[in-house]
Amino acid sequence: MIQGKTNSKYTGDADFDFVAQMAPHTQVAVDLAKVELQYGTDPELRKVAQGIVYSQQAQLNFMRTWMQTHKPEQTAKP
Repeated sequence: MIQGKTNSKYTGDADFDFVAQMAPHTQVAVDLAKVELQYGTDPELRKVAQGIVYSQQAQLNFMRTWMQTHKPEQTAKP
């Protein structure tokens, strides 16, 4: 499902690598939840999906902003 979504190479900077790898994963979760909201009919699953969109979209916004203001530490080793 998320195969091919993370094209970022590891830099050795744990913080930067975490965000670079996690952001695409989080985007997939948001996208899947939106599909459930559009087509799903189970009220409990729709509630879960709404919670995912709300919480993980906020996380995704934070990660994208964080990446814009932080550069990986090139001297770090994996």
